[in-house]
Amino acid sequence: MRFAAVILQFGLIWFAFGLPFQPKWLPTSLGMMLAGVGWLVLLFRLKPHFRLKPLLLLPLLLFLLNVVGAYYSTDVSRASKIISLSIPLAAFPLLFQTKVAQQLAPQLLRFFLASSVFAAVVTLGYLLWTVVISPQPGITYRQFSPFTHIPSHYLAMYFSFAGGAWWLMSAREKSPWFHFIPGLILLLTSLLMNARIQFLVVLIVMIWTMVFAFKHYELTLKRKLLVLLGCVLLLGSVFTLPENQRRIKETRDEWRNMAKVDESKQKNHRVYLWSYGLGVIQDAPLWGHGTGDANQQLQDAYQSSDAQFWDGEGLYYMRDVGYNYHNQYLQSWAANGILAFLILLAILFVLIKSPHPASKMLAVVLFFSMVTESILERQAGVFFMGFLFVVVASLRPADDV
Repeated sequence: MRFAAVILQFGLIWFAFGLPFQPKWLPTSLGMMLAGVGWLVLLFRLKPHFRLKPLLLLPLLLFLLNVVGAYYSTDVSRASKIISLSIPLAAFPLLFQTKVAQQLAPQLLRFFLASSVFAAVVTLGYLLWTVVISPQPGITYRQFSPFTHIPSHYLAMYFSFAGGAWWLMSAREKSPWFHFIPGLILLLTSLLMNARIQFLVVLIVMIWTMVFAFKHYELTLKRKLLVLLGCVLLLGSVFTLPENQRRIKETRDEWRNMAKVDESKQKNHRVYLWSYGLGVIQDAPLWGHGTGDANQQLQDAYQSSDAQFWDGEGLYYMRDVGYNYHNQYLQSWAANGILAFLILLAILFVLIKSPHPASKMLAVVLFFSMVTESILERQAGVFFMGFLFVVVASLRPADDV
């Protein structure tokens, strides 16, 4: 049984360290599989090794709703792919019903945070080469991630959480530099990835860190200046790259359109998707349209739209693109009904009520990221929520990561 516990621990550490990279040649999911083997062996001696924590099972309910929703989907192939994609939502809550996994949570978060710093340094080097030293023609923020399986806006989500966690830890330490500088690197890289919702998340992290530090600790003038300097550097970094400047101008133009100040500028395509998505939900609010049919229902709904957009490379009609809802709350509701939507809210509530600051940081990052992206439609998003939810929700207030 000791060997089984070691296999479970090794698999979880493998996953935590590989999560910010997800290299194709060394599958991150293999760590989850190894941990599953250890879990199955421990299952034969249930009582000594398991300590049930029902709230950690919330992501498992999302997975089960996907399974149920497949039975009333017409697109069985699509439903099967989503169920396969969402396996981590079932696996990690079950793995963390073991004492071994729960006790390992602080170390797993440390591995993830350390690995994220390494991934951020790699990303900065990649951006320095492709954007500054040897600029690639036509490169946009979509090509800013050096990792094949993590799109740039998902990588920014990873870095926002990791950077916020490092900064919160710096506020708790007597010698803050060791935690402050990695956090600064991560938050800086998150901003450079040009995922605009993460601009807001990083701003919240900055304000939160200052309020948390000033409220809970007697800070010296040096440390206060350190926090303020970091915030100034982060805000200034937003304007460093031409692509950042373009995205900021694009955001301003979209807000001016929504406020009816200048309607000659284009709206964000999400405004249309959310409007059509709400209409799709109204057609089946209780049970949804099924795991495999939700996206097709949305795409059928906006076929009548003549909305045209510029994506940084060329013009396109929305009706010619197979979009999802670009909002996880609407995505889950449309697919699996109101219960799926309520489970997402319950996950955020558990994180907010959990005592460790890292859990609250994850709640903030997830809340805003799920507003603009259907994160559970991508492996990078499923891995992020499925793993980090159970890790941070297992932390105790005194756990120092």
